[in-house]
Amino acid sequence: MSGTKGTGPVEPAALRAGVYVDIENLADLETAQRVVAAVVRRWPEHCPPIGRLSLYVPAEKAELWELWGEAEFQCLRRRVHGVQRFTRQASKNAADIAIAVDAICDYVTGDVAHVAVVSNDSDFAALFSKIRGLAAERRPSPFLWITVGNGSGISVDMARFVAGDMRWEIDEPAGPPAPKGKAGKSAAPKKAAASKRSRGKPAKPENEAIADRLVAELSGTFKAQQAMAVIKRHWPGHGAAQSTQRCGHFLASELWPFLKARGVKQVRQNSPRTYEIGKRVKSG
Repeated sequence: MSGTKGTGPVEPAALRAGVYVDIENLADLETAQRVVAAVVRRWPEHCPPIGRLSLYVPAEKAELWELWGEAEFQCLRRRVHGVQRFTRQASKNAADIAIAVDAICDYVTGDVAHVAVVSNDSDFAALFSKIRGLAAERRPSPFLWITVGNGSGISVDMARFVAGDMRWEIDEPAGPPAPKGKAGKSAAPKKAAASKRSRGKPAKPENEAIADRLVAELSGTFKAQQAMAVIKRHWPGHGAAQSTQRCGHFLASELWPFLKARGVKQVRQNSPRTYEIGKRVKSG
């Protein structure tokens, strides 16, 4: 079962992006809903605004996703594609094929001018390559690969060779707080927390810490290139340390609320985006 709904304003195709979400590639229903909401809410400014949101879900749950999408995204054109299972195994390949067919069809017919796939599945490398071929005259290619969480499932080669401005790795949005015990503390077992610490894996730096470091080490106006140098010194493994494009995207879509809270201003919103650290911030 599939359908297209939504009564939001229709924009020219050149200004619309299509987002194709592989729901079954995400951990569970609650995580999937949080991820979809986060993608729409934090959509990068360097991409055209979202014109169509397509969700690929188990066929037996299509109506439930229709109801949820109608409540959450009233101003977006929506497509809920119910993926039918024809075997006892998961319908992974069926969903991949449906996404690839819909994305290419929408792009070729001009229904969308930019394709974004939300999935940690490297099988979409073929779709990425096809869109690049169809958009041979456009640079950068009108494709965005959105993965969720650190250590995403895409292959090392894809992570290495897909340009930074065509990839967006978002943190897995946090769920509701853990239930409280009698003393007001989390009821989660202490053993689980201890086991995480014992792994020896460094925690991903908090955005607040990165914002503090940028304010401390930069002065006056700065762009993504200067911010990337600071991040690279202190967090060389961070995605924003890998390229100027990725850093610019990180500053605009994830770090900006923390920078703004520290008195940083945007003095140029067009590319290249420029920020300014005021004297009041430096003195504090």
